[in-house]
This record gives sequence, C-alpha cells and structure tokens, in this order.
Amino acid sequence: MIDWSDCPLVESVRDVQGGSPVLKGTRMPADNIVDNFDYGVPPTEIAEQFNLPLDRVEAIVLYAQNSCRIMTSSRSTRQASAVRHSE
Repeated sequence: MIDWSDCPLVESVRDVQGGSPVLKGTRMPADNIVDNFDYGVPPTEIAEQFNLPLDRVEAIVLYAQNSCRIMTSSRSTRQASAVRHSE
C-alpha cells in the first residue's frame, strides 16, 4: 500500500471518490494509475485513456516506485536484522 500523504500531486477530499487519494484536481484515484502501469499499460496510454497530463502520470508512477523501493529496503533490513538476532 502506498502512502500518498507526502505526494504533492495527490489529494484526499472527502466528497471526491469517498476520500481516496486522487490526482489533484481530478477524480482519478492515484492507485488506479499505478495499477494500470503495473498491468503493463504505458504512461502515455494511461494519460490518453484518462485524459491526464503525461508528466503527472509519470510523476505518480515514479513516486509509487520510489515509495515501494523504500518500503522494500526497510523491510529487508528488518528481516536481515531479525535473522542475525535469531542465530
């Protein structure tokens, strides 16, 4: 799960998509952009399909990739530490 709270391109508005994080100024959930990308849809096609600026789609994907990389590396560090302590 991605924490969108630090992404300046994403907002959560109670009356828009039930408060789910959306691309600022739109009703497009940020997670939907990432899900489409994960399914192999290129950013250019996502931008076209949903009538979104390409640079914002690319920035959302990059933010998500960096967010996941950070979560993965901290998880790996904790796991490695736990293994060392159990030996």
